Amino acid sequence: MTVAELMLFFFKFKAGEYGKFYGSVDPLVISEALLDFKAERAKAYADIEKERINKESEKYHNVPNKVTYEEYLKLKQQADNGDKHAKQLLQK
Repeated sequence: MTVAELMLFFFKFKAGEYGKFYGSVDPLVISEALLDFKAERAKAYADIEKERINKESEKYHNVPNKVTYEEYLKLKQQADNGDKHAKQLLQK
């Protein structure tokens, strides 16, 4: 956990986001709140990673003229055998 995350935790803790804060230092209350914060943080990181993976996946799904590896090998074989159309497709 970074210093910035700890600062965010204590800001939210003082604001009452993890239960009522009465001003006294109770290690049990702080520990429980910290566990809640860590779970919230883990979910946020997971959401960010999921969004990154989705964007990366979309980037490859929207590629024009995409072919599978098997289709590529077939086109390459045809081009090697003199098929001009296959050669043009491979150059794209």
